[in-house]
Amino acid sequence: MEAYPLQLETAATLAPLAPSEDARWDFARPNALPADPPPADPPAALSPPARGRARARILRLIREEPGIHNRSIARSLALSRGTTSYHLHLLERRGIVVADPAGRYRRYFAASDPRIHHKAAIHLLRHPTARAIAELVAARPGLIQKDLCQALGLLPSRASWHLRRLEQAQVVAARRTGQRVHYRAGPAWEEAERALPGRPSVPAIASLATGPAAA
Repeated sequence: MEAYPLQLETAATLAPLAPSEDARWDFARPNALPADPPPADPPAALSPPARGRARARILRLIREEPGIHNRSIARSLALSRGTTSYHLHLLERRGIVVADPAGRYRRYFAASDPRIHHKAAIHLLRHPTARAIAELVAARPGLIQKDLCQALGLLPSRASWHLRRLEQAQVVAARRTGQRVHYRAGPAWEEAERALPGRPSVPAIASLATGPAAA
């Protein structure tokens, strides 16, 4: 995975807020994160150094896994959802992170990360089926939907739904030849794939890549 320096992770950026600003936090305010309950651990219960360390850890994780959602951040860092929401709100308010509300969760990107331009593609590729389709198409340029469905065991309707969304996000590109539509990797595929952790989600991709592309 390509490393991006933590340009904004400075003492001034991640320093704890003054007690007076912490005290003004209102968890019932309308622009609070809608999917999370009020923090189980009130920020006042954490020392200022602990609050600063928590924000630094959250920002580092977002840079390592762009598009990660708030609940995954809480699980990965062993923080309560409320405490995580508190720090995410502060980072977003300061312009250090950007939230993408698409889908069921709010997904976060570092504001200075160039990969933010592919956030739609990264969001889609976090779905295992969409990622499997994109990986297979990249491995076998010119693949048609019928062969893709056979390789991955998908219903045509399900494959069509994912392919349409992947094409809209420029993860795959389609080319029609007569009655057939051939798929290949799109311009957003390479950068979005590098941004996501983990190995390919389809064990058979290595062997499928050696097969002939659909005519």
